[in-house]
Amino acid sequence: MTIKPTTRHYWNQIFVALLKSWPGLRDREIRRVTKTDCEEWARAFRKVASPTRYNNTLGGLRHVFEVAIEAAIIYGNPAEKLERVPVRTKQLTLPSGEQFLQLVDAVEHAGAWCSRDCADFVRDWRSPVAEKGRPVRSHGAMWTLMLEKSLCAATPKRLQRIGQCVVYR
Repeated sequence: MTIKPTTRHYWNQIFVALLKSWPGLRDREIRRVTKTDCEEWARAFRKVASPTRYNNTLGGLRHVFEVAIEAAIIYGNPAEKLERVPVRTKQLTLPSGEQFLQLVDAVEHAGAWCSRDCADFVRDWRSPVAEKGRPVRSHGAMWTLMLEKSLCAATPKRLQRIGQCVVYR
């Protein structure tokens, strides 16, 4: 099984965060780590880490203990009862109608070879072609628009960068 370099990098960051947040853990024997130690670490780390980072670091810690159990170094996982933190969903804020038209105007005058075409497409968003990769007929020419993501979930910055919308003639 191969692991992507970005995944390897992320998990390295997770374990660096674990060692930074738990002084002395690196030098401690794994069989000397208690449930109370894990609870104290979790209480402190939960306050400074994002919910996702906390949950993944907790998962990494649990995995280390599971490997130690498989190697018969310890008999139980002292971190198994620690609870994960709920991850809050981000609030989506769409631009107002006026802000949207300003963004479309900025796209139109962005200076890229397809800026005007992208702006025209976004202006006519009410058309039934809001699906990724679907052909669009505009002024008798056939266009295929490939969008990175749906504009319905776009942020104002993403709309300003609509030049990433690739338009092929």
